[in-house]
Amino acid sequence: MEKNQDLLLDVKNLKVSFKIKRNKYINIVRGVDLKIGKGQIVGIVGESGSGKSVTSKSFLNINENSLITADRMQIEDIDLLKSKKESFW
Repeated sequence: MEKNQDLLLDVKNLKVSFKIKRNKYINIVRGVDLKIGKGQIVGIVGESGSGKSVTSKSFLNINENSLITADRMQIEDIDLLKSKKESFW
């Protein structure tokens, strides 16, 4: 990808944790970096339970009881860390 405007999804240092008890979280996904350009086809592969679905769902903030953090997570010019889930639908 040569230009930033060709970038569809840009994720830097994604971390997803799930609440297991009051004020206690367990880390499920750590340190994911991903750049997807417009028109690219991408597959996320891994063993069962490796975090593929959790990672994908975090882009839309649809993991229940999760804490999602990242240095950067955006689709085109929309900052997903600041957007509310309802704005996607």
